[in-house]
Amino acid sequence: MFKAFSRYFDFSSRANRNEFWMYTLLVLIVNAVLQALVPILAPMGEAMSFIPVVALVLFSLFTLIPSFSVSFRRLHDTGKTAWWLLLLLIPLIGALVLIWFYARPGDEGENKYGARPEAG
Repeated sequence: MFKAFSRYFDFSSRANRNEFWMYTLLVLIVNAVLQALVPILAPMGEAMSFIPVVALVLFSLFTLIPSFSVSFRRLHDTGKTAWWLLLLLIPLIGALVLIWFYARPGDEGENKYGARPEAG
């Protein structure tokens, strides 16, 4: 789950499905919790509802590079280049195609991006 953070600036190797999806799950859960805190703390005053907003912005900045990194490496594991991320410019369909790529098993053995990452 935290492997994506230890490989913060690794944009050239491969990431298995477990590494990608555990990282994505962690980011989604933290993001959801921080967003849920905003309306809960809002009745306590503007200053209290501002805290989770600042935390959300900081968390988003902290996870921006690792999110790109793990996405690049996951696409590499399936034999695709990171240029496929440009599909996100196509609303809905682009995201669905990328989810399909991310869910596919990686290439068996070595590909042009390196050796197959170990499972788990």
